Amino acid sequence: SKSQDKWSTPVAVNFPWSPASAVNFTSEAPIPLLIPDNNGSIHALWIDKQGGLDYSHVQAAKFGNGSDWEPRVRLSDSASGFGAAMDPQGRLHLVYVRTVAGDQSPAGVYYLNSVDGGTNWSQAQLLYQSSYFRDLAGGRTNVGIAIGSSDNANTIYVVWDNPPLKRVFLG
Repeated sequence: SKSQDKWSTPVAVNFPWSPASAVNFTSEAPIPLLIPDNNGSIHALWIDKQGGLDYSHVQAAKFGNGSDWEPRVRLSDSASGFGAAMDPQGRLHLVYVRTVAGDQSPAGVYYLNSVDGGTNWSQAQLLYQSSYFRDLAGGRTNVGIAIGSSDNANTIYVVWDNPPLKRVFLG
């Protein structure tokens, strides 16, 4: 066996969602989603114990060092499920289900994006409003996003279900 074929010694790592007790890692809640980009960064999205949707990123070479990650950003104070994708131009696209109805943000499916590698995010746009989502906290929602590209134009597909209505939606 060649020396380059051997594994390195395992080391403890630190992430922005550490310690794990601060994050809602259950079988019903999404685990952190990691997305690499073409500029050598890794983007992370996760739901914390309070049900908020958080984001951070780091250069891939510094992935395991929590102090090298950018400070985490709260994208929503309420999220039950989310999906994210990066388009060929390096823009991040995010959808999530909000289960808590606020004064300015009703329960529903929201979309936002970042055109600068996660430094700044657009305002969340409500795609679909439903008071039924208020009863679906704890990761019992399904939402996803995919990007189709052709000739430098992107089409963003969002799919979600509304279990009480027994319907799946595509937008």
